[in-house]
Amino acid sequence: MIIVKGNSAYIILESSSKWTVKKESEKFSIAFDISKEICKTEDDLREYVLSNELF
Repeated sequence: MIIVKGNSAYIILESSSKWTVKKESEKFSIAFDISKEICKTEDDLREYVLSNELF
């Protein structure tokens, strides 16, 4: 899954207990792990990324 916010595209990976939100560019790569206790569904995660200033 990919979430687009502004000019940024985040690649989303799912495991049984967390989501990994990853952004890559030519100069850097960064990844955030978000517990499924915080965001249980894809829709919850999308809303979290879109509303959070961290992303």
